Amino acid sequence: GGAFFLLHPANVESVAWLCELWSGVALALGLGALLLQRRLPPLALVLFALALLTKPQVVCVLPVALLRQWSFRRESGERGGWIWMGAWLLAFAIITGAQLLTFYESASGARAPIHPDLVVQLRTIFALAGRYQAMALTGFGVASFQQPPPAVSAVDPWWLFGLATTLGITALALSALRRGREEAAWWVWGPAAFLPVSQVLPFLYPFGDRYLLFMLPGLIGGVLLAGARWGAAIRDPALRETAARIAAAAAVALCVGFSVWSHARAALWISEDRVLADAARRWPDGVPAHLLAARRAALAGDLDRTLAELEASRAQGWDYYGDMQNNRAYEGVRATPRFQALVHDMAGDLIARASKTPRHTQMDLRDIAEAHRVRGETGAAIAALERALEMRGPLDAELRPRLVGLRAQAAREKP
Repeated sequence: GGAFFLLHPANVESVAWLCELWSGVALALGLGALLLQRRLPPLALVLFALALLTKPQVVCVLPVALLRQWSFRRESGERGGWIWMGAWLLAFAIITGAQLLTFYESASGARAPIHPDLVVQLRTIFALAGRYQAMALTGFGVASFQQPPPAVSAVDPWWLFGLATTLGITALALSALRRGREEAAWWVWGPAAFLPVSQVLPFLYPFGDRYLLFMLPGLIGGVLLAGARWGAAIRDPALRETAARIAAAAAVALCVGFSVWSHARAALWISEDRVLADAARRWPDGVPAHLLAARRAALAGDLDRTLAELEASRAQGWDYYGDMQNNRAYEGVRATPRFQALVHDMAGDLIARASKTPRHTQMDLRDIAEAHRVRGETGAAIAALERALEMRGPLDAELRPRLVGLRAQAAREKP
């Protein structure tokens, strides 16, 4: 199980991408909390709180801890652990409540649902679950910046597969729970890690290798515990030994294949272009594919194609107009009025989205101010920075000189 987790190609992204540093840290803290749950409950609580503060998806260890405590009670009758479980729940309520408030009310928060039809949204959630199950078992579908389409059809194979596997895992978890076996906690682990990234709260890239990192331990543990139980149920010793050897050989073969695959994927993460090209090969109509096409068109001096590809990315929710201002690929077309008009419009998209949220963080207000500056709205940019500095936060040292510069610019612009 440890080798399977270590060598799985989906975990390369979480290790090789600096932005995902927090995933490994959060999972390590969460695992530490589970390991100390019974032996050192106060320290386990501290590790759980630190894990939640590191990355919200690690909340998956909470139901695991609760179900383990249930099995401990069935096993030895101990009751004291439930007081500490109450403390875990309180920590979860406080930290996750603050995170959800920020996520929903932040200018850089949630996106529009993956599809306007609620039924399609539900089917798509099961389809994503099916994709993660297939990726966990075989590595199928590993890629960067993934954008699988919604499950529009009622006979979409991914949503049907996801529904079947979800029902199967649920049945195994309930069976183990009825018998008081710790196996139930492992079966619940995977779905609990999936829920935060299931698109109930939508975001730009709805599916990612990095999210499997938190699901894998539970799925591996569930399969190993259930497999050992099923193997022990084989009455014929010779048949039982044969089955064990076949399972071991298959696991070793899979780990060897994973090791080669992971080594190859690690080479992608030495440049942005390689990562985007990997995403474009997997999803030729996704945002990375359109961005690469836009850059190629810009280098060739084809302004019409450049703008068309950028608009296609924008239509899918991409709004990082800063890349258009700073990426060297756009140097040949950046000064054209039509290109600048698109930058102007995309900055307006950010402002429009921000206007729909009642609360903003310092980072949000910084981004809003920059969007107003790009649009030539100096007064609005100054007002946003002033609000940000009134909040007093970690960006004060960065925002003060920006505000001084904008005020000087506004003074020069006065007639």
